[in-house]
Amino acid sequence: MRIAGETTARAHKTIQAANAAGATDEQLANARMLVREAQWYWDWVSAESSMGFHNPDKCMKSLGISIDRAHKAIEAALVATKGDYTLEPLPTEPFKPAAPAPAPAQ
Repeated sequence: MRIAGETTARAHKTIQAANAAGATDEQLANARMLVREAQWYWDWVSAESSMGFHNPDKCMKSLGISIDRAHKAIEAALVATKGDYTLEPLPTEPFKPAAPAPAPAQ
């Protein structure tokens, strides 16, 4: 599940970088469709929360599809820009929520 999530996140970042480098919406349309599919399959497994306890084959197949679609999205973004962009690295630390906002003054 971690690999599917990281690969999907990298696809999102790649499309963002390709867009910033000047790729048009038309050039990125296929990459965006593929990353939506990758995200959907990852979300399905993540929302199910049991890592496939009731149907492990379906879980593994869904994660495999997610990884495949994310790789294809990355490739489509690379083709759109001929790889001419800078991709910032993914975070290595876990997400830390922001501190809660202070209570309004009364």
